[in-house]
Amino acid sequence: MDTYFLSHRGSPMLAARPRAIPILVVSAHWETAAPAVSVVRGSNGTIHDFYGFPAPMYQLKYPAPGAPELAKRTKVLLEQAGLGPVEEDHGAWVPLMLMYPAADIPVCQLYVQPGRDEAHHHVVGRALAPLREEGVLVLGSGSATHNLRQRGTPRSRRRRDGADMATEHLYQLHVALGAANANGGAVRAELIHHSWTGSLSYASYKFTTTS
Repeated sequence: MDTYFLSHRGSPMLAARPRAIPILVVSAHWETAAPAVSVVRGSNGTIHDFYGFPAPMYQLKYPAPGAPELAKRTKVLLEQAGLGPVEEDHGAWVPLMLMYPAADIPVCQLYVQPGRDEAHHHVVGRALAPLREEGVLVLGSGSATHNLRQRGTPRSRRRRDGADMATEHLYQLHVALGAANANGGAVRAELIHHSWTGSLSYASYKFTTTS
């Protein structure tokens, strides 16, 4: 199973929907000091963690089923790699609404650590590599650029103070790359979408293990 990094303000995956049960989404919109996963029994809620967008955006719902067993498996893999203890938390619907509009695939969410660096998130990804062989889609949902404050555009609510820059929206790329690079072998990175809105890049990538 290939891994992906998607700039979630665009819709680059509409023509390429890898089937996977379930999906692990590495999210840019929930930040924790240590690795944490969502444990949802029943349906995921839909959090509208942005403001200044058209009203219909706030009516969208994506009640995908939770994936508590994937959450437990993710927790074990991360702790075995020395990245624990891993917290269990609960809630990712963009870009999944575009990729899988039926909301019929179980989803679990993994949170980023904005206080850590790219190397940390690459290690997190490498620890999760066994999930690929188990049919899990590891999907990093972020943004290649995310400086919304300077553009004066609608933006996401942040849980912490500081500049709304790309860093916490790019760590998901390192997790997806790490998951394809568990044994330090070669990985092919394929640009699957590239477009711009002003200074915002929607570049998205697929990572394939080649050796």
